[in-house]
Amino acid sequence: MIKNTSARRDELGSIVKRLREEKGSSQRMLAKESNISASYLGKIESGERKDPSVFILQDIAKALDVKMEFLLTGSHPTFEQLVYSYDFTIGNSKVINKEGKELLLQLVTTIFNKDWNNDSIFEIHKLIIELKEKLSIKGQ
Repeated sequence: MIKNTSARRDELGSIVKRLREEKGSSQRMLAKESNISASYLGKIESGERKDPSVFILQDIAKALDVKMEFLLTGSHPTFEQLVYSYDFTIGNSKVINKEGKELLLQLVTTIFNKDWNNDSIFEIHKLIIELKEKLSIKGQ
């Protein structure tokens, strides 16, 4: 069983219910996708069942298309956590390795944190070229 603080256990049901409703799914539909009974899901959502097994949480998270950690905390992962958690490609590149992910994060951080002027554009352009070279992406 996943053991959380009582505050987290109390929030689990409301998090599951909110995500289910945002998805436009009924309890019956989500229960079926999660391989549990609708009555058990109802007990989770109402807070009557506060400590479902890790396997049930994994199935619910998968059906809701979220990471299990989100069910336990109610908070979205940071962009950095997402970048490091998943394998992905950009363009025709190979799967981006750790060094490529670090360059991508540096580029995104630079874009968001800059006061935009000609020097900023030059710095961002330089980072894009470096990332493209690292990923062996052709073209402009």
